[in-house]
Amino acid sequence: MALAFRQTQGALPNQSAFLYRDHTGSLAPLTYPKFLGKLRSSLSALGANPSAYAGHSFRRGGASYLLECGVPLDLIKIMGDWKSDSVFVYLAINLQGRLTVMNTMKKRLRTLL
Repeated sequence: MALAFRQTQGALPNQSAFLYRDHTGSLAPLTYPKFLGKLRSSLSALGANPSAYAGHSFRRGGASYLLECGVPLDLIKIMGDWKSDSVFVYLAINLQGRLTVMNTMKKRLRTLL
């Protein structure tokens, strides 16, 4: 995880948690459209079909991973902005299967860094 999450140089504590340097070198918040664009271009570069993936995939996988890590369900609901118990729909699929997929992706991503 240390490679995936690091503080952006020049970022202030009160700025968005997810920043990147734009084409001018200025810090900009990572918006959903920018995230999807980068995700899709990265998937294309890997030879994967980008239309088979969306940002929503990270919400499901993130919730499952947090639960597997022992994060309390009420905190997962807060982090995912779930107001109801619909979070359970996301966690109904076998967590071990999700972890296997995530670990496979992590290994692949490490070869790219």
